[in-house]
This record gives sequence, structure tokens and C-alpha cells, in this order.
Amino acid sequence: MLFLSVWGVQYIDDILQKLAILGQEVPTLRGQRDSLDEEARGWSEKRDKLNQKIASLRGEAEKTKKIRDELNLKVKDLKLKRDNLKGIIVEKRMIYEELLNKIAEVEKTVPMSGRATKKRFDELEWKLQTTSALKVKDERQIIDQVKVLEKQLAIHKCIRELRQQSLDMKLEIESLRLQMKVLHSEVSKAAEASQKNHQRMLDVFKQMKELKADADKNHQTFIEVKTKANEAHSNYIEVVSQMKTLERKLGKLGGDMQLAQLKKALEFRETMGKEAAEKLRRGNKLTFDEFKILLEQGKI
Repeated sequence: MLFLSVWGVQYIDDILQKLAILGQEVPTLRGQRDSLDEEARGWSEKRDKLNQKIASLRGEAEKTKKIRDELNLKVKDLKLKRDNLKGIIVEKRMIYEELLNKIAEVEKTVPMSGRATKKRFDELEWKLQTTSALKVKDERQIIDQVKVLEKQLAIHKCIRELRQQSLDMKLEIESLRLQMKVLHSEVSKAAEASQKNHQRMLDVFKQMKELKADADKNHQTFIEVKTKANEAHSNYIEVVSQMKTLERKLGKLGGDMQLAQLKKALEFRETMGKEAAEKLRRGNKLTFDEFKILLEQGKI
């Protein structure tokens, strides 16, 4: 059986006590580390989920922005067409008013309406054709009147042509106005749709900003918890390293014996010491080994 000196026993006992204390710290530190790692994973998952939502919203915002920009281009194109029509209408309106003014001026050159002039012309023509006993002077007067009426009829024909031109121009202007009205309606609809998409984009950006703030907070918490987890892991590794160092010291003290054998030897010495102390108390004779153990333990 192995016998150790009082100093050796105390030294080994100190190491064993330290190992026991460290052995109790190991599961606590490992539990703290694992708990902190689990908490860090939780914060990381929350952060990643928020970032996924942000990425999805970013895609929606880009899509909405693209639609808005396309609508803005459409509005721009429609406004350009509308403005061009407006310019054409202004020009057509000027031509129309010029035609009206010209008609009014030409009408002043004839004393009668076109119908009355034609009636008078037909009457004189009939008179010339049906009256055979006309004096030369009277016939000459009628012929002169007919010539005047022919000129007036030519003017009335010109007036009718001008009126037809003015009517055509008026109809063309009305058609252009209808086209401009349709374009204006399309501009309003496109502009309204663009505004809705713009507002939706702003709402999405606002939501992204709020989620980003939450994600940043979660990330910051993750960093803090992960730092604590790393510290706990470092403490755990440090304690395990200390235990290995102490176990190596025990291994050197025990030579070829294992740690279990050292513990068994110490327990045997402790038992022998108790039994020897009991024998001494009863007055029984001690063996040399028992006497030595009591002496080393300071009991005699």
C-alpha cells in the first residue's frame, strides 16, 4: 500500500479540492456558454428574418418605383401630345376666325342673299328668253342687270365655299378638342396611378426603415450576447485547462499510478487514520504504520 508524507498528502488533497471546485464550475460555465449561444442564435434568427423581410420589401419598392417611372414617362408623353394638339387647335382657330372675317367682308359686297340674287337672275333670264317685243334700251338694261347678278352669284358661290371651309375647320377643331380631352383624361389617370405608386413606394421605404432599425437592434444585442458567450467559453476552456494541469501534477506525483489509484490511496490513509485514532482512544496497541499515520496527521 502507498504511504505518503504529511506534506504530500496535504498537497494532493489541495489539488483534489481544487479539482472538485473546478469540476463544479465546469457544468455551470458550460451551461452559461450554451445558454448564451442559444440566446445569440435566437437574436441572430430574428435579425435574419427581419433582413429577409427588408430584402422582400426592397424588391417591392424597386418594382413600384419602376412602375411609377414608367407612368411618369407616359404622363410626359401624353402631355406633350396634348400640348401639341393645343397648339394645332390654336392655329386652326385662327384660320377659322380669319374665314369668318373674310365671309363677313365678302357678304358686304352683295346687296342680296344668294337665294334672292339667284331668283332675280332667273327672272331676268326668263324675261329675255320669253319677251320678243323688248326695246333695245330695255334689253340692254336687263342684260347689264344680268351681268351684275352673274358677278354677285359668283361672289355668293365664293361665300358658300368659304362657309364650307369654315364648317370643315370647325368640325376639325371639335375633333381635335375631343382628342385633347381624351389625352387630358389619360394624363389625369396616369398621374393619379403614378402618385399612388409613389406613395406606396414611400410607405415601403418607411416600413423598411423601421424594420432596419429593429434588425440593427437585434444585431447589436446578438453581438453583446455573443461576446458574453465567447467570454463564458473562454472561462470554460480556462477551467478545463486548469483541471488538466492539476491532473498532470497528480499524475507526476503518482508515478505510474492513475488518478483513481491516488484517490484510493488517500481514502485508505484516511480510513486507517480514523481506525488508528479509535484504537488509541480505546487504549489498544497500535501498529507501526498506524502510529506513523497518526503522527503525520498530528493526532499524537
